[in-house]
Amino acid sequence: MSLDISEEQIEWAYELFNYLAPNGEWTLPDVGVYRKTGENNLTLVNLFASKPRLDDVVSIFDQHRFVVLLAESIGWTVDEAIEKAYDVNDELISIPENRMGDLAICSKKCGAILRVEPPEPGTLLTKIEGGTCPVCKKNGFDAKEWDGMYVVVDERATSFKANGEDGEE
Repeated sequence: MSLDISEEQIEWAYELFNYLAPNGEWTLPDVGVYRKTGENNLTLVNLFASKPRLDDVVSIFDQHRFVVLLAESIGWTVDEAIEKAYDVNDELISIPENRMGDLAICSKKCGAILRVEPPEPGTLLTKIEGGTCPVCKKNGFDAKEWDGMYVVVDERATSFKANGEDGEE
């Protein structure tokens, strides 16, 4: 995807951003809600999970980083202070503060690692159902501890394991 910014996009952004009232909000579908928090400042306050698309064409405006680049091109800044985040099913993501930083490794030894992190643009959070591992689909996690938890799924070790198994005879 090209991040080239056209003159029309710059004019559009200038008008939109400057006509927002203080604390006024702009909703960008599939990205989130931006609030005007200063004379030349927007803050991403609500984050929407990107919906999977059936085609490979992704609108440039589906990307938070494009909004950041567009804002910078007109002398604005964009901050992130996520108050609410939603998953791909439009369910509110709620992560207890005391769980931030927790991690677990799939007990079925597929190599999947779960990490509890705050929602942020570009990070896919997966909801754990019961104790089912999102990689191997087996009951690899303690259901009491992980059911309903939104996590980052690190699959890098899984690919290392798969590459090692492919080379064995």
